[in-house]
Amino acid sequence: MAKNKKNKDNKYFTLENAIDTVSLVNTVALTTTEKVFDKGFETVEKLQSLTDKLLKKGFKFSAKQHDVMFDALEDTKEKAVKTYKKVSKRFNKKAA
Repeated sequence: MAKNKKNKDNKYFTLENAIDTVSLVNTVALTTTEKVFDKGFETVEKLQSLTDKLLKKGFKFSAKQHDVMFDALEDTKEKAVKTYKKVSKRFNKKAA
């Protein structure tokens, strides 16, 4: 009787069944991995697009700030030159 049960157990654990099982597991693993990588690439593409938009907005803002800064510096320079000319004329008159 024990011999009969052993034969039934061996029937389920054959090399052919093992190869089929490993093949099935391999197929599931490859499919799952492919799905994970596809989802990862989609996510990275979305993040790159978002980063691109944010960088462009940041550069535009920075350019505007630079323009404002240089305009302010130009105005200050003009006022400083005018003031210098007035002050130097007054001091030159007093010295003469």
